[in-house]
Amino acid sequence: NAAMKKDDSDDPLARLNFVSEETGDGIQVAERAASTSTRKPPAPAKKAPEGPETSKITSVDAALAHLSEGGNLSDIAPSTLQKAIQERNALEATNRLVTTPQKQQYLVRDAKYNNEHLHATFAADVQRHLGLTAPDVAFVGEGDRRRYLVQDAASTVQGGSIDRKKSIAQASPREMTAMLIADVLTGIDNRLPTSVATVTADDKSRLMAIDNPSALIPLDEREIAEATKRRIAEMRSIQKQGIYGKYFATLQQEQRQIVQQQFTKLIERAEAFKINQFRESLMRNGELSDAEIAHLDIIESIYETRIRLLRGSLENILNLIGADEQ
Repeated sequence: NAAMKKDDSDDPLARLNFVSEETGDGIQVAERAASTSTRKPPAPAKKAPEGPETSKITSVDAALAHLSEGGNLSDIAPSTLQKAIQERNALEATNRLVTTPQKQQYLVRDAKYNNEHLHATFAADVQRHLGLTAPDVAFVGEGDRRRYLVQDAASTVQGGSIDRKKSIAQASPREMTAMLIADVLTGIDNRLPTSVATVTADDKSRLMAIDNPSALIPLDEREIAEATKRRIAEMRSIQKQGIYGKYFATLQQEQRQIVQQQFTKLIERAEAFKINQFRESLMRNGELSDAEIAHLDIIESIYETRIRLLRGSLENILNLIGADEQ
């Protein structure tokens, strides 16, 4: 059929884009810049890399100029961002919300667990790499359990608004497949429907995660290692009553076949995620403590382990969601 003939050599989501357009699922893929780097085994905690080319902004005046031009809060060093927030004439700030001069809004999150902020930005970065729209995540202040800011869903796209009339059932198979793979890789074992939203702008809709509740965050290093190695088939979200189990059960036959093909392509794309550059981007003027830097080793190990499990479990996953049917 036409979808099978669609050239997808440059875009692993091309076929699903085509099927989405033909079947009218109403969700458009967000083409965002992907993270980059070569994969390598976990390394001991190391010093933050030096070099001004990708350093975060460390001057309050420069930060305010950056924000007035529509820049992201994550581009600002945590201590500098804290000072900028304290200057009430620069940013509108309450206990729950920070609004930039360009009216971008960020939700204030008070971490319940150590390193929660690291997992939040990790999940968002992986989602963007797989072609999803994801919020900007910015750290504030210092410490292993520091406050962090998560961009409001409507602010992720210029002129965006949350479409509360759209449900998960109307989401694109392409984006749901990418979201599932991102969840596997970042330890989000039981995504709930309330953790996603549909953002609409310029007559296009995008599915995005507004919360990324990783089951690994409350655990210690040994428990994380054990949980990471558990069978992916045990994830609650892909069971019959889970968010993915319910969704994929409703797909048409042609969509199931495309999902099956795209799983392999998206896993290959996930393998190209440059975890070392993710680490370095946080360490460069991110003002991380030694404990936070050490936890980045754990996050790297999570990703590497889950990639291996994902490829080995592909047949079982497809069987669980019904995408192996011909």
